[in-house]
Amino acid sequence: MITSKWLKWAIPTGALALLLALAAACGGGDDNKGASPGATESGDDAVPQFIMGQPAPMPDLADIPATYDPKPGDLLFFTNASISYNSQARHPWVVIIDAKTKKILAGSEIPEISSSPHGIGLSPDATQIYLPAGVGQPIPAIGFAPPPGGVKFGNGVTVIDAKTLKMTQAIATIDAPHHIQILNDEYVMSDAWGKDQILFTLDPNDGNKMVNQIAAAPFEASPYIGFPSPDGKYVYMTVRPPKDAPDHDAWISRVNLSDWSVEKVVNVGPGAVWTTFSRDGQFAYVTIGEEDWVNKVDLAQKKVIGKVSSGRGPYGAVLSPDEKTLFVVSKGEGGHGQRGATFVVIDAQAMRLLEERPSCLAYVCQADHGVLSPDGAELWIDNNMGYLDVFDINTLEMKAEITMPLLADPHGGVFVQYDNAGAGHVVMDIGGPHGGVSPYVFDNENGVPTLAEALANGGWAPAESSAALVLGATPPTPQPSSAATETVNVVMEDFFFEALPEGLTVPATSQITFKIENKGLAVHNMTSTDFGIIAYDVQALAAGEITGRSPRAGTYKFVCTYHPGMELSITVR
Repeated sequence: MITSKWLKWAIPTGALALLLALAAACGGGDDNKGASPGATESGDDAVPQFIMGQPAPMPDLADIPATYDPKPGDLLFFTNASISYNSQARHPWVVIIDAKTKKILAGSEIPEISSSPHGIGLSPDATQIYLPAGVGQPIPAIGFAPPPGGVKFGNGVTVIDAKTLKMTQAIATIDAPHHIQILNDEYVMSDAWGKDQILFTLDPNDGNKMVNQIAAAPFEASPYIGFPSPDGKYVYMTVRPPKDAPDHDAWISRVNLSDWSVEKVVNVGPGAVWTTFSRDGQFAYVTIGEEDWVNKVDLAQKKVIGKVSSGRGPYGAVLSPDEKTLFVVSKGEGGHGQRGATFVVIDAQAMRLLEERPSCLAYVCQADHGVLSPDGAELWIDNNMGYLDVFDINTLEMKAEITMPLLADPHGGVFVQYDNAGAGHVVMDIGGPHGGVSPYVFDNENGVPTLAEALANGGWAPAESSAALVLGATPPTPQPSSAATETVNVVMEDFFFEALPEGLTVPATSQITFKIENKGLAVHNMTSTDFGIIAYDVQALAAGEITGRSPRAGTYKFVCTYHPGMELSITVR
């Protein structure tokens, strides 16, 4: 269990919403009970004093330089700060932050854009910034011509020079781009809202020429967000059914990048949003905004193998470097009023919710994307109501809150490392590590150095790619678990579970194999999120077998979700 001295959350999500509302109304004053222990204000490098309910002050625009010339050794965080929600900005901003000191180094309004980009990307060499939004007016001086019928606000990609923070190129697109990230350390990839051009790639070394694109038709529904697999062979997209479809469940599909063909993988639940992967490519974690859940998918077996409750309306998700912990930010997506205001900590192996924490000082914020720092030590959360918040992933202590100019809406972020020659390298974005370095243990064990190792001795020695599988590494053979293995026989009838033998218990943290016999004439399922088992179906007069991992000591309930009242209790000692 992760622990912290700062603030513990052990309350249901519904109660949390009420608490957040009360805190927002009553926060402030001189009460310092929510402050981080030992915080001081004695100098520029001192730990800031955090008081829950009092957000970090908004920066003075006069103190923000409009350009920044990177220096060797700099580690910078680039973010887009846009005009959505409670932003006071007239146009989106690009903001550059020193990732070490957590201070804004430079920022500039992009007056050519009148829409609200919801992401940011950079070229692999960090010379070009990409905002997923078109310009609001023709700019003949740089060769931009509006598409037939005039400019469509939101459609297009605007390219910004990373030093001058001035627009250099406007790329017309058919549909409105949504999220931008690097693909295979070579291309810039964007998904988009629409139906005719919902995924495309640009070549930054060839004038940002559009290299590949695909429409929504092969998905037979509405694709939402795409993420590259660690091996660089696929892009997995969450896909939502038409509103009039009888089945409301969304699914994930994958695009094979060798021929851009589309294959449906598995249904995952209503309002699927975000996908993140284990670094060996075996598992995907998918946030389900409409139902406050996260699903774990075995991509080889193409099935959901675990499900766990999250915060309200989950959006972005990030795995810890050892891949034991999943961090999920609560945006309030999927009919929850866009007011999430928290992030949750999940045991990624057992799929158990461990803790829920506020994602900003003001309580009233909106956690959206999460990005792991390239050293694997910090979680950076953009709260769309104007704040970036940085947390230590081990202690969960808040390390910084960075308020955007004019409370502009931060969406996404990209870490850039400058080597000893002053050359920039994107090393982390919302899709994971890049630039031949990685904080993930799996990658490190397969030839990819950490950021510190690549910078050792004043040099820059990255791997050929940040993905271990791209380098030709073979995933380690799974080792047999040292935990005890138990077998429990379960019998289903219409419409009840037969009682287990009197006194039967199972050891905590053991592997449990359930051998199930359905003696009934109806289909039943066996479900327990505490054991990582979700809706395992057994047909009438048939048998099945499923394995789960028991939680801590206690009595736990299994149910058949098809038949209310059909329950079975198992005691863990």
